[in-house]
Amino acid sequence: MTNKNLFSRAGLMLLALAFVALSILSTLIMRGWRIDLTENQLFSVSEGTERIVGRISEPVHLSLFFSDQESKSQPELQSLRTYAQRVRELLQEYERIGKGKIVLSLVDPVPFSEDEDRAAQLGLQAVPVADRKIYFGLVGSNSVDEKEIIAFLQPDKEQSLEYDISRMLTKLSRSEPPKVGLLSGLPVNGGFDMMSREPKPTWVVFEQIKQLFRVEDIASDATSLPSDLNLLVVVQPKGLSEPLRYAIDQYVLNGGKLLLFVDPFAETDRMPAGPQNPFPQVLPGDDLNSLLQAWGVKVDMNQILADADHALSVQTGAGGNPVRHLGLLGLDGNAAGNNLTNGLEAINVGSAGVIETLPEAKSTVTPVLVSGSHSMLMPRAKFEFLPDPTTLQKEFVSADKVQTIAAHITGSAHSAFAAAPAGVSGEHRSDAVDTGINVLLIADTDLLSDRFWVQVQDFFGQRVAQPFADNGNFVFNSVEQFADSSDLIGLRSRGRFARPFDKLDELRRDAETKFRVQEEALQQRLNETEQKLSDLQKRMNESGTVQLNPQEEQALRDFQGEKLRIRKELRDVQHQLNRDIEALGTKLKLINIALVPLLLIALATFIALGRRSARSRKARD
Repeated sequence: MTNKNLFSRAGLMLLALAFVALSILSTLIMRGWRIDLTENQLFSVSEGTERIVGRISEPVHLSLFFSDQESKSQPELQSLRTYAQRVRELLQEYERIGKGKIVLSLVDPVPFSEDEDRAAQLGLQAVPVADRKIYFGLVGSNSVDEKEIIAFLQPDKEQSLEYDISRMLTKLSRSEPPKVGLLSGLPVNGGFDMMSREPKPTWVVFEQIKQLFRVEDIASDATSLPSDLNLLVVVQPKGLSEPLRYAIDQYVLNGGKLLLFVDPFAETDRMPAGPQNPFPQVLPGDDLNSLLQAWGVKVDMNQILADADHALSVQTGAGGNPVRHLGLLGLDGNAAGNNLTNGLEAINVGSAGVIETLPEAKSTVTPVLVSGSHSMLMPRAKFEFLPDPTTLQKEFVSADKVQTIAAHITGSAHSAFAAAPAGVSGEHRSDAVDTGINVLLIADTDLLSDRFWVQVQDFFGQRVAQPFADNGNFVFNSVEQFADSSDLIGLRSRGRFARPFDKLDELRRDAETKFRVQEEALQQRLNETEQKLSDLQKRMNESGTVQLNPQEEQALRDFQGEKLRIRKELRDVQHQLNRDIEALGTKLKLINIALVPLLLIALATFIALGRRSARSRKARD
């Protein structure tokens, strides 16, 4: 063995030892250090969480129950164990920034142990996974022994993990939740379905609001509002009494915060269908424009927004191709640039109205939800019976104008009433207080209903909401900011892991527009051909024989052939459209997934070749 080889081996051993030593030191010294390079800092505790933790005045105990022993040596539970590690690290971060105000306990409820009895007593659920019963829940308690429980931490709800924990801390650390008045003409609190003869649950968005706030329902025939409201929520009211309209007017002018949902066409509020009424109509709500105009805005209750930029695709009948519905929109919350919707990528609305600022308005109207520029207003009647949404596309002519669907109204305003109605006592306020009014107006109510944003599943006897859009987050953000604080807003608005192919969507819209033009031209030709065929067939006599000369018979055959060709062209155009979109989508996805690794490989190869070339030149010299 030469000295050179000996030194080479010794050097390698020293390098290996140095690597191991550095790894151990970095583990000990840099424990908890991390760099989060993801967009929206998805793996870091937000500033809102830090503020919530900073306001905790008395210690809060958090106990994480996870069946560590039971899940060990189970390969199929590895992903669950990885998520449990993620939860554990996040809770340790809470404990660190809590500086003694948060006390964390890690509990492994092995079978037949006291810890398992305790978990069951607290209401946690052992979920059967891979032939094992696994506990994975979180229990929080405060100094007066109030408890908040997450029965099972589902991995598919990782996106809302920080929000769920911070919400638990918020509830445990405050003495009394804010009070919200709810006045609704829609069945948001559930009820009884006369057709199915089954009870209907509370809408998820209001179910979750009631978990955080004291909600007091207000009847439409009430004559006044409850006192000490932190927020008033009004949803498509019906049959409001004059004194109650006046009470809302005075509540707003006195600085009360109002969340108002009005809708010219509430898809979810139809008359019950039945044999005598197979096409139920949408029920109208009260026209509140007398109030709105006093605040500087109005909503035309006979006009519906159609938006080609944000139209969602819907299925038309069994086996039909999806078509874009210009009235069902998936709005981008980032478009308006405000803290209520920033980070919310998809807010679904249905047949929404538009908020118009009046020329004489003294208030400040700030858009919160807006349409795309390729939009127009259509008469409400177009949406009443709409078996084929493509009819909207045929009549669509863009006004090239961004429309406002939700707006924050602040500043000066005046009363809609010259004086208090008869029988109403108290001082009449004709103008807003110095701080101005504070109203969030949304020209859609369908965004509140479950089917527009969330799927509800039964998970071992519990209702579990799995959102597929950000409607709930938008409403929660609004309620919390108006009724309480905005600290929880950023936790919900941290974005999704999914990244849509915006360019692909744009190309799809362009392709569909071209297809519609081509389709209409072919359809026109088909109509003309069928009309000519019809004219020829009118010449049939009563015996069913056709009295045609040879030229006319040839024309008939030509028309029939032309009809078949046009129908085939129509099918080809549709198929070609689908093929082009699918091919383009596949190509973009491949580029998106493989481009960066290929570039890195090319860069590494280039560097390696360069070094080899340099060594060769040095050896030759």
